[in-house]
Amino acid sequence: MTSRRVLGELNIQNISEQNLSAEQEQANAQKNKRSIPEQNLPEQEQTNVQKNKRSISIKEPGRKIKKAKKHDINELTELETSSDKKAKKHDTHELTELDNKKVKKHGIHELTELETIPDKKAKVHDVKELTELETISDKHVTETKTFSELYKSQFSQWYLELRSGFNILFYGHGSKKGLLEEFAEAHLRDQPLIVIDGLCSKLDIKETFMQIIDGVDIDVGIKPGTRASVEKLTTLIREYFSNPDRDFQRLNIVIHNIDGQNLCTSQIQNCLSILASCPNICLVASIDHINATLLFDQDRAAKFNWVWHDISAFRIKSGLA
Repeated sequence: MTSRRVLGELNIQNISEQNLSAEQEQANAQKNKRSIPEQNLPEQEQTNVQKNKRSISIKEPGRKIKKAKKHDINELTELETSSDKKAKKHDTHELTELDNKKVKKHGIHELTELETIPDKKAKVHDVKELTELETISDKHVTETKTFSELYKSQFSQWYLELRSGFNILFYGHGSKKGLLEEFAEAHLRDQPLIVIDGLCSKLDIKETFMQIIDGVDIDVGIKPGTRASVEKLTTLIREYFSNPDRDFQRLNIVIHNIDGQNLCTSQIQNCLSILASCPNICLVASIDHINATLLFDQDRAAKFNWVWHDISAFRIKSGLA
Protein backbone atom coordinates (compact mmCIF):
# COMPACT_ATOMS: atom_id res chain seq x y z
CA MET A 1 0.00 0.00 0.00
CA THR A 2 2.78 2.34 0.86
CA SER A 3 4.50 1.74 -2.50
CA ARG A 4 1.31 2.62 -4.36
CA ARG A 5 0.94 5.89 -2.44
CA VAL A 6 4.51 6.85 -3.21
CA LEU A 7 4.06 6.15 -6.91
CA GLY A 8 0.86 8.23 -7.00
CA GLU A 9 2.54 11.17 -5.36
CA LEU A 10 5.42 10.99 -7.82
CA ASN A 11 3.05 10.96 -10.74
CA ILE A 12 1.22 14.03 -9.39
CA GLN A 13 4.53 15.87 -9.00
CA ASN A 14 5.58 15.02 -12.54
CA ILE A 15 2.27 16.18 -13.92
CA SER A 16 2.48 19.49 -12.03
CA GLU A 17 6.08 19.98 -13.12
CA GLN A 18 5.09 19.37 -16.74
CA ASN A 19 2.26 21.87 -16.44
CA LEU A 20 4.60 24.45 -14.94
CA SER A 21 7.17 23.91 -17.70
CA ALA A 22 4.45 24.29 -20.34
CA GLU A 23 3.27 27.49 -18.78
CA GLN A 24 6.82 28.84 -18.58
CA GLU A 25 7.37 28.00 -22.25
CA GLN A 26 4.18 29.86 -23.20
CA ALA A 27 5.24 32.90 -21.17
CA ASN A 28 8.71 32.84 -22.70
CA ALA A 29 7.19 32.62 -26.17
CA GLN A 30 5.04 35.65 -25.48
CA LYS A 31 8.05 37.58 -24.15
CA ASN A 32 10.02 36.66 -27.23
CA LYS A 33 7.23 37.82 -29.48
CA ARG A 34 7.11 41.16 -27.64
CA SER A 35 10.88 41.56 -27.76
CA ILE A 36 11.14 40.81 -31.53
CA PRO A 37 11.91 44.17 -33.27
CA GLU A 38 9.87 45.34 -36.17
CA GLN A 39 12.91 45.34 -38.39
CA ASN A 40 13.18 41.50 -38.18
CA LEU A 41 9.53 41.06 -39.21
CA PRO A 42 8.67 40.43 -42.83
CA GLU A 43 7.76 43.40 -45.07
CA GLN A 44 4.05 42.58 -45.27
CA GLU A 45 3.76 42.38 -41.46
CA GLN A 46 5.65 45.72 -41.09
CA THR A 47 3.27 47.41 -43.52
CA ASN A 48 0.30 45.96 -41.66
CA VAL A 49 1.65 47.23 -38.33
CA GLN A 50 2.26 50.72 -39.75
CA LYS A 51 -1.24 50.80 -41.28
CA ASN A 52 -2.73 49.78 -37.96
CA LYS A 53 -0.77 52.56 -36.21
CA ARG A 54 -1.86 55.13 -38.79
CA SER A 55 -5.43 54.05 -38.57
CA ILE A 56 -5.29 54.30 -34.82
CA SER A 57 -3.52 57.68 -34.92
CA ILE A 58 -6.01 58.99 -37.48
CA LYS A 59 -9.16 57.58 -35.94
CA GLU A 60 -8.60 58.92 -32.45
CA PRO A 61 -8.05 62.62 -33.51
CA GLY A 62 -10.92 62.24 -35.92
CA ARG A 63 -13.26 61.66 -33.02
CA LYS A 64 -11.92 64.79 -31.32
CA ILE A 65 -12.38 66.82 -34.50
CA LYS A 66 -15.90 65.57 -34.92
CA LYS A 67 -16.67 66.48 -31.32
CA ALA A 68 -15.05 69.88 -31.82
CA LYS A 69 -17.08 70.41 -34.98
CA LYS A 70 -20.27 69.50 -33.19
CA HIS A 71 -19.38 71.85 -30.33
CA ASP A 72 -18.51 74.68 -32.78
CA ILE A 73 -21.76 74.15 -34.68
CA ASN A 74 -23.74 74.35 -31.44
CA GLU A 75 -21.93 77.55 -30.48
CA LEU A 76 -22.52 79.01 -33.92
CA THR A 77 -26.21 78.16 -33.83
CA GLU A 78 -26.48 79.68 -30.35
CA LEU A 79 -24.68 82.82 -31.51
CA GLU A 80 -26.89 83.05 -34.58
CA THR A 81 -30.03 82.69 -32.52
CA SER A 82 -28.79 85.28 -30.00
CA SER A 83 -27.80 87.65 -32.81
CA ASP A 84 -31.21 87.11 -34.41
CA LYS A 85 -32.87 87.90 -31.11
CA LYS A 86 -30.74 91.03 -30.70
CA ALA A 87 -31.47 92.05 -34.26
CA LYS A 88 -35.18 91.51 -33.70
CA LYS A 89 -35.08 93.55 -30.48
CA HIS A 90 -33.05 96.26 -32.21
CA ASP A 91 -35.42 96.27 -35.16
CA THR A 92 -38.48 96.50 -32.92
CA HIS A 93 -36.81 99.29 -30.93
CA GLU A 94 -36.02 101.16 -34.15
CA LEU A 95 -39.56 100.64 -35.40
CA THR A 96 -41.02 102.00 -32.18
CA GLU A 97 -38.69 105.00 -32.34
CA LEU A 98 -39.67 105.61 -35.95
CA ASP A 99 -43.34 105.30 -35.07
CA ASN A 100 -42.92 107.76 -32.20
CA LYS A 101 -41.04 110.18 -34.46
CA LYS A 102 -43.73 109.87 -37.08
CA VAL A 103 -46.37 110.52 -34.46
CA LYS A 104 -44.46 113.52 -33.14
CA LYS A 105 -43.84 114.89 -36.61
CA HIS A 106 -47.43 114.29 -37.52
CA GLY A 107 -48.59 115.99 -34.34
CA ILE A 108 -46.27 118.97 -34.89
CA HIS A 109 -47.41 119.20 -38.49
CA GLU A 110 -51.02 119.24 -37.38
CA LEU A 111 -50.29 121.89 -34.75
CA THR A 112 -48.48 124.12 -37.22
CA GLU A 113 -51.32 123.75 -39.67
CA LEU A 114 -53.83 124.65 -36.99
CA GLU A 115 -51.77 127.65 -35.91
CA THR A 116 -51.22 128.96 -39.41
CA ILE A 117 -54.79 128.37 -40.51
CA PRO A 118 -57.13 129.84 -37.86
CA ASP A 119 -60.22 128.88 -39.85
CA LYS A 120 -59.17 125.23 -39.77
CA LYS A 121 -58.44 125.47 -36.06
CA ALA A 122 -61.88 126.90 -35.45
CA LYS A 123 -63.47 124.18 -37.55
CA VAL A 124 -61.64 121.44 -35.69
CA HIS A 125 -62.03 122.69 -32.12
CA ASP A 126 -64.49 125.50 -31.58
CA VAL A 127 -67.23 125.19 -34.19
CA LYS A 128 -69.96 124.46 -31.69
CA GLU A 129 -68.75 127.10 -29.24
CA LEU A 130 -68.46 129.76 -31.92
CA THR A 131 -71.91 129.04 -33.25
CA GLU A 132 -73.33 129.23 -29.74
CA LEU A 133 -71.49 132.49 -29.05
CA GLU A 134 -72.67 133.94 -32.35
CA THR A 135 -76.24 133.12 -31.45
CA ILE A 136 -75.78 134.74 -28.05
CA SER A 137 -74.35 137.91 -29.59
CA ASP A 138 -77.24 138.04 -32.04
CA LYS A 139 -79.71 137.77 -29.19
CA HIS A 140 -78.14 140.72 -27.31
CA VAL A 141 -77.45 143.19 -30.10
CA THR A 142 -79.59 145.92 -28.58
CA GLU A 143 -77.96 145.55 -25.16
CA THR A 144 -74.43 145.77 -26.55
CA LYS A 145 -75.40 148.83 -28.57
CA THR A 146 -76.78 150.56 -25.49
CA PHE A 147 -73.56 149.82 -23.60
CA SER A 148 -71.38 151.14 -26.42
CA GLU A 149 -73.49 154.32 -26.69
CA LEU A 150 -73.18 154.84 -22.95
CA TYR A 151 -69.37 154.58 -23.12
CA LYS A 152 -69.15 156.84 -26.18
CA SER A 153 -70.88 159.53 -24.20
CA GLN A 154 -67.87 159.44 -21.80
CA PHE A 155 -65.27 160.24 -24.50
CA SER A 156 -65.05 163.87 -23.48
CA GLN A 157 -64.45 162.89 -19.86
CA TRP A 158 -61.68 160.52 -20.86
CA TYR A 159 -60.03 163.17 -22.99
CA LEU A 160 -60.16 165.61 -20.10
CA GLU A 161 -58.47 163.08 -17.84
CA LEU A 162 -55.68 162.61 -20.37
CA ARG A 163 -55.09 166.36 -20.69
CA SER A 164 -55.02 166.59 -16.91
CA GLY A 165 -51.91 164.41 -16.72
CA PHE A 166 -53.52 161.01 -16.10
CA ASN A 167 -53.32 157.84 -18.13
CA ILE A 168 -56.36 155.61 -18.65
CA LEU A 169 -56.55 151.87 -18.14
CA PHE A 170 -59.69 150.06 -19.34
CA TYR A 171 -60.93 146.70 -18.08
CA GLY A 172 -64.13 144.67 -18.21
CA HIS A 173 -65.87 141.79 -19.98
CA GLY A 174 -65.74 141.56 -23.73
CA SER A 175 -63.65 143.11 -26.45
CA LYS A 176 -62.51 146.68 -25.88
CA LYS A 177 -60.56 147.19 -29.08
CA GLY A 178 -63.33 148.73 -31.15
CA LEU A 179 -64.27 151.25 -28.48
CA LEU A 180 -60.65 152.36 -27.93
CA GLU A 181 -60.12 152.82 -31.66
CA GLU A 182 -63.26 154.95 -31.90
CA PHE A 183 -62.04 157.09 -29.00
CA ALA A 184 -58.60 157.50 -30.64
CA GLU A 185 -60.18 158.51 -33.97
CA ALA A 186 -62.44 161.04 -32.26
CA HIS A 187 -60.01 162.79 -29.87
CA LEU A 188 -56.37 161.72 -30.42
CA ARG A 189 -55.77 162.39 -34.11
CA ASP A 190 -54.69 165.99 -33.63
CA GLN A 191 -51.23 164.83 -32.47
CA PRO A 192 -48.94 161.88 -33.40
CA LEU A 193 -50.73 158.63 -32.58
CA ILE A 194 -49.30 155.13 -32.39
CA VAL A 195 -51.35 151.97 -31.75
CA ILE A 196 -49.73 148.86 -30.24
CA ASP A 197 -51.40 145.43 -30.23
CA GLY A 198 -50.12 143.38 -27.32
CA LEU A 199 -51.63 140.19 -28.73
CA CYS A 200 -49.61 140.38 -31.95
CA SER A 201 -47.04 137.57 -32.01
CA LYS A 202 -44.70 139.57 -34.31
CA LEU A 203 -44.59 142.64 -32.08
CA ASP A 204 -41.13 144.14 -31.60
CA ILE A 205 -41.07 147.03 -29.16
CA LYS A 206 -37.74 148.31 -30.54
CA GLU A 207 -39.21 148.72 -34.00
CA THR A 208 -42.22 150.48 -32.49
CA PHE A 209 -40.00 152.94 -30.65
CA MET A 210 -37.93 153.47 -33.79
CA GLN A 211 -41.12 154.35 -35.68
CA ILE A 212 -41.84 157.02 -33.06
CA ILE A 213 -38.28 158.37 -33.36
CA ASP A 214 -38.43 158.44 -37.17
CA GLY A 215 -41.88 160.04 -37.10
CA VAL A 216 -40.87 162.97 -34.92
CA ASP A 217 -37.38 163.16 -36.49
CA ILE A 218 -35.20 162.58 -33.44
CA ASP A 219 -31.43 162.41 -33.91
CA VAL A 220 -30.57 159.05 -32.44
CA GLY A 221 -26.80 159.37 -32.87
CA ILE A 222 -26.27 155.66 -33.56
CA LYS A 223 -23.80 154.32 -36.10
CA PRO A 224 -25.37 152.65 -39.13
CA GLY A 225 -25.69 148.90 -38.81
CA THR A 226 -26.08 149.00 -35.03
CA ARG A 227 -29.21 148.91 -32.89
CA ALA A 228 -29.76 150.82 -29.69
CA SER A 229 -31.21 149.26 -26.58
CA VAL A 230 -34.82 149.70 -25.56
CA GLU A 231 -33.79 151.79 -22.58
CA LYS A 232 -31.83 154.23 -24.76
CA LEU A 233 -34.73 154.61 -27.21
CA THR A 234 -37.09 155.22 -24.29
CA THR A 235 -34.79 157.93 -22.92
CA LEU A 236 -34.56 159.63 -26.33
CA ILE A 237 -38.37 159.73 -26.75
CA ARG A 238 -38.95 161.06 -23.24
CA GLU A 239 -36.24 163.73 -23.58
CA TYR A 240 -37.72 164.90 -26.87
CA PHE A 241 -41.24 165.36 -25.47
CA SER A 242 -39.85 167.01 -22.34
CA ASN A 243 -38.01 169.63 -24.43
CA PRO A 244 -39.99 172.91 -24.65
CA ASP A 245 -38.63 173.63 -28.16
CA ARG A 246 -40.08 170.49 -29.73
CA ASP A 247 -42.06 170.45 -32.97
CA PHE A 248 -44.77 168.04 -31.74
CA GLN A 249 -46.49 168.95 -28.53
CA ARG A 250 -47.86 165.56 -27.47
CA LEU A 251 -47.59 161.85 -28.25
CA ASN A 252 -50.66 159.65 -27.94
CA ILE A 253 -50.13 155.91 -27.41
CA VAL A 254 -52.95 153.33 -27.49
CA ILE A 255 -52.04 149.84 -26.28
CA HIS A 256 -54.44 146.93 -26.70
CA ASN A 257 -53.69 144.36 -24.01
CA ILE A 258 -50.79 145.89 -22.14
CA ASP A 259 -50.72 142.58 -20.25
CA GLY A 260 -50.07 140.66 -23.50
CA GLN A 261 -47.36 138.06 -23.84
CA ASN A 262 -44.94 140.36 -25.69
CA LEU A 263 -45.39 143.28 -23.29
CA CYS A 264 -45.52 141.68 -19.86
CA THR A 265 -41.76 141.57 -19.26
CA SER A 266 -40.33 143.79 -16.55
CA GLN A 267 -38.02 145.55 -19.04
CA ILE A 268 -40.84 146.62 -21.36
CA GLN A 269 -43.13 147.54 -18.48
CA ASN A 270 -40.42 149.77 -17.03
CA CYS A 271 -39.90 151.49 -20.40
CA LEU A 272 -43.63 152.07 -20.86
CA SER A 273 -43.96 153.46 -17.34
CA ILE A 274 -41.08 155.89 -18.05
CA LEU A 275 -42.86 157.13 -21.18
CA ALA A 276 -46.18 157.37 -19.29
CA SER A 277 -44.55 159.51 -16.59
CA CYS A 278 -43.84 162.25 -19.18
CA PRO A 279 -46.60 164.93 -18.96
CA ASN A 280 -46.74 165.31 -22.75
CA ILE A 281 -47.18 161.58 -23.51
CA CYS A 282 -50.74 160.28 -23.13
CA LEU A 283 -51.20 156.53 -22.65
CA VAL A 284 -54.49 154.66 -23.16
CA ALA A 285 -54.37 150.91 -22.50
CA SER A 286 -56.57 147.90 -21.83
CA ILE A 287 -56.15 144.67 -19.84
CA ASP A 288 -57.94 141.33 -19.89
CA HIS A 289 -56.11 139.08 -17.44
CA ILE A 290 -57.48 138.91 -13.92
CA ASN A 291 -53.96 139.17 -12.44
CA ALA A 292 -52.78 141.99 -14.70
CA THR A 293 -52.44 144.35 -11.74
CA LEU A 294 -49.45 142.29 -10.55
CA LEU A 295 -47.46 143.87 -13.38
CA PHE A 296 -47.64 147.25 -11.70
CA ASP A 297 -45.58 147.46 -8.54
CA GLN A 298 -45.52 150.62 -6.43
CA ASP A 299 -42.92 152.39 -8.56
CA ARG A 300 -44.57 151.53 -11.89
CA ALA A 301 -48.04 152.34 -10.62
CA ALA A 302 -46.83 155.78 -9.56
CA LYS A 303 -45.32 156.41 -13.00
CA PHE A 304 -48.33 155.11 -14.93
CA ASN A 305 -50.72 157.20 -12.83
CA TRP A 306 -53.73 155.20 -14.01
CA VAL A 307 -57.39 156.13 -14.00
CA TRP A 308 -59.38 152.90 -14.16
CA HIS A 309 -62.56 152.58 -16.22
CA ASP A 310 -64.87 149.60 -16.57
CA ILE A 311 -66.14 149.29 -20.15
CA SER A 312 -67.82 145.88 -20.11
CA ALA A 313 -69.50 145.93 -23.51
CA PHE A 314 -69.73 142.11 -23.78
CA ARG A 315 -68.49 142.22 -27.35
CA ILE A 316 -67.31 138.78 -28.44
CA LYS A 317 -64.38 138.86 -30.84
CA SER A 318 -61.71 136.17 -30.46
CA GLY A 319 -58.15 137.41 -30.04
CA LEU A 320 -59.12 141.04 -29.46
CA ALA A 321 -58.75 143.15 -26.35
